[in-house]
Parts: sequence; structure tokens; C-alpha cells
Amino acid sequence: MHTDFFAIYFDDVTLVCNGTETVVSEWFEIDYSKAPTQDIEYGYEVDFGCYSNLDGQNSYIRAIGENGEIQENEINYDWNSFWYNFKPVRFRFETTGTSESASGEVTFELLHIAKYIEYDETTRAPIITIEHQDKNKISSILGHDVCNATFYSDIHLLQWEARATPQGQTTGQGVGLLVESGGNLKGGAMQTVIVNDEELTNGDLEYTISIFGKSDGGVWSDG
Repeated sequence: MHTDFFAIYFDDVTLVCNGTETVVSEWFEIDYSKAPTQDIEYGYEVDFGCYSNLDGQNSYIRAIGENGEIQENEINYDWNSFWYNFKPVRFRFETTGTSESASGEVTFELLHIAKYIEYDETTRAPIITIEHQDKNKISSILGHDVCNATFYSDIHLLQWEARATPQGQTTGQGVGLLVESGGNLKGGAMQTVIVNDEELTNGDLEYTISIFGKSDGGVWSDG
């Protein structure tokens, strides 16, 4: 399983306080339209700094969830981080001075909402990256007849294969001449593929070399 997060950022919020009156911000609506939706959500986090020139104040952040959940947290000076087990869809800040003489500003800044997600790496296609190849073309001439290509996958591969397809023809897993194959390749581990001119049976045609990998869940990359 893998964990990651999607962050949504907001502008700084400043509240002006006079005396013991409670001052509240507007409600901030959280737009999740660009957040991943295919994954398992396991929590949300709000992070921000709090800076004030008041002698004394009490500040809170209130969040409301999509199903009516409510969570209120008292805010400290400096950095704050609050965790939600529900999906907050809007929030606001409030500040109250601790004395009648309290006067000044409270600013909440560097604010972002993080959506933490969890997904199973076996259910998605691996991402194959060709890190290096020592030739762009090979021929029957000695010294130019072998190409070495090094690749890696971002996740574990149950199986991988390198295929040569004449340029202009459709490429894909299982299509073309099988040049080399293997299995049980760890994510991030380098693997070298050797392509010999003798293996390319159609004479002087130009070939595209593609590498495909299959995840533990049986999903192939697209080359």
C-alpha cells in the first residue's frame, strides 16, 4: 500500500480584534474537484501558522464535514496542524480578545488542506522509465551491432519484456519481436536489455524498442 496527499491552498486570513468581542471569518468552501477520487481516503489535515500582535486572545478553527460533522480546535501561536477523520467541506476562524483593552490583528497564514489517500500499487499500471541507451541505431557492422538499454519501474514487476517493432507499425504488449524478458524486478532497480542486430530479422528496417512491465496485480504498462 502507498500513501500520498493532495494539497489545497488558501490565501492568508486576518481578523481584527477589539476588546472581548468575538470576530469570525467568512466560511471557506473547499474545492476537491481536482483531487484524486479513485483512491481510498483515510484522513484530512489542516496546516497553518498563527501570528498575532494582541496581548491576549483565544482563537479557534471550526470545520464542517460533508455529512454534517463538526470539529472545533483551539489555535496556538506559531504553527498548527489538525487532523480530521471526516471530509471537511468548509471551515472558518474565530478570535476573541481576553480583555477589554485587547486590540490588534490575528493572522492565519500558509494555510493548506491536505487530503491523504491510500492506494494499492498492484491495481495500477507500472511506469517504466528508460534511463539510458548507448545507441539510437544499430547495424550489422561490428561495434555498431549491439545496443544496451537500462530501464527501471516505479513499482515491483512480476514480469517484464522488451519488444522490437518496425517503425510505423503498432506497438504494444505482446506485439512485435520479443528481444528479452524477465521477472521479479524490484521497484527502482535498474535492469539492462541487450539488443543484437542479428535478432532483428527484417534486414535494414528501423525498429522501435519498447519495454513493458506487469505489476503484481497483473496490470501491464502501456510502454
